[in-house]
Amino acid sequence: ISGQAPHWVCSSLKKHVGCMLLSSPGHTVDGYGQNLAEESSPNTLFSLLDELERLGIRVWVHGGWAIDAVTNSSRVHEDIDLLAHESARPILRQRFESDLINEKIHKLEFRFGPTSVEVTFFGAMGRGSLVTVTPDIIVRWGRKSFAGETAQLGGRDIPIVSKGVLYVEVTHRVRKKEPMLEKNARDLERLAPHVTDDIKRQAQKLFPVEN
Repeated sequence: ISGQAPHWVCSSLKKHVGCMLLSSPGHTVDGYGQNLAEESSPNTLFSLLDELERLGIRVWVHGGWAIDAVTNSSRVHEDIDLLAHESARPILRQRFESDLINEKIHKLEFRFGPTSVEVTFFGAMGRGSLVTVTPDIIVRWGRKSFAGETAQLGGRDIPIVSKGVLYVEVTHRVRKKEPMLEKNARDLERLAPHVTDDIKRQAQKLFPVEN
């Protein structure tokens, strides 16, 4: 694989999917200086999605994992970012009570296997519009934000937010500190070729405002 960019190599047996992140000799993953391979596997994400489906909770993957899927590229991930309707909160709280890390007005954080999971909630606010309110920002979601879009990660389709939402996540600067801005800039380099001018125009309506 000499000369190739880092990529997922997966094999499956029935419902089990095993994946490894491979890079060419001397090739670093997202500038971290090492090949994290098994430690950066999407297996945990797949298991989590299966568990949430069993619980009857619909979620959308956003952040770095969704960008991996859209761009067919990879980087190191510190956690799993999901979006879900506010009605899922009590079910998640009960299921992951012993693994709960933190709960705030807009999200739940819990451990799942070796990683942490952050579920951000949205709810309805007047005339059917969807909104997420955090202590720092207010996000008004568009009609296509949760339109059932999927993308492949390691040979499996995963539910993701729209590309417009992903574009907003890595370009808005409201209440962000420098480390996050630097990570967003790297993700934008991967995402930009997959975002059309029309998506960018529509995304302008989704940019958050300070709370």
